[in-house]
Amino acid sequence: MTGIGVTVPSPPAAGRGCGRGDGRGGLGRRDQDVRFGPHAPLTPLDDTAKGTDVLDRLSPTAIERGDNRSMSRPRVPNQPVSVVLLHGQPGTAAVWARVRALLPPDLLVVAPDRPGYGSNPAPAMGLADNADQVAAALRSTGGANIVVGHSWAGGVALALARRHAELVGGLVLVSSLGPGAILLVDRILAAPVVGPALVASAFRLGAPLARRRLRSMTTDEREVAQILEANPRGRVWRSFLVEQRAMLAELPGLVAGLPGIDARAMVLAGERDHLVPLDTARALASGIPSAQLRILAGVGHDLPLEAPEAVASAIVELVSQVRTVGEDGAGPASAP
Repeated sequence: MTGIGVTVPSPPAAGRGCGRGDGRGGLGRRDQDVRFGPHAPLTPLDDTAKGTDVLDRLSPTAIERGDNRSMSRPRVPNQPVSVVLLHGQPGTAAVWARVRALLPPDLLVVAPDRPGYGSNPAPAMGLADNADQVAAALRSTGGANIVVGHSWAGGVALALARRHAELVGGLVLVSSLGPGAILLVDRILAAPVVGPALVASAFRLGAPLARRRLRSMTTDEREVAQILEANPRGRVWRSFLVEQRAMLAELPGLVAGLPGIDARAMVLAGERDHLVPLDTARALASGIPSAQLRILAGVGHDLPLEAPEAVASAIVELVSQVRTVGEDGAGPASAP
């Protein structure tokens, strides 16, 4: 799962964005075309799909309806609900800065550097071990937790919901791992000998490309520098390799366990995502019983940077849903 800090060339026949995420799936879902700006209404892309349409349950919020710069940030009453933001692979908590700025100031938000990245001294580890580390930290917070996982860390969020369900009130899966997310390039990067050589070379030579890619998403040079400088290059490529191999070993089991996830979930994907196929988002929304799907128009894989308003809106909406369930004294949350 290549991310912000590395660009790895892949074979044309198997690279990301070569037809596997073409915007049309066969899983009984309808995509939602979500655009931003004061004159960009929500419109469905396809009215022909049959089956349960969970998108109709997710009404547009003020942030999606138009330019929210003049709006006051939504306020969440003082309820025991916290938000955990888990960055992708590679990455650090710095990628969540825009999303955090849009969240209510009275909402408890935790955005750690995951093991193997940034200021976290622990070595990189797999999906289940990442989930156990997060669970250990969450046991002291009390109340429900909304777990937000981007890209590879979407797998961590899924593992957390399966292994420590009592700690998870809801999931926001952003460009997340899921069914069909492992492509040929992922297997090549995880392979013995050739994998380490390719990954190490990509991290040594890919810094200019990573900087150019970040500049396409932000004009703030300080933000670009903060994201790029947070990870020492000599360490991060090894962390990336550990996670590639863990993804291949652990993801099939997580996919098989999707029907057993009781928490509410929102699945967000960019229609131009060339790293994770759109069919993966559709399959996640189909596999998790209480899931809602939102596909964002005009953006790609790095939604915390490309569409922070949409991510923040989904978080606030899910917090509200989980808080309402808690106030009503109901059991596990389920979609209406």
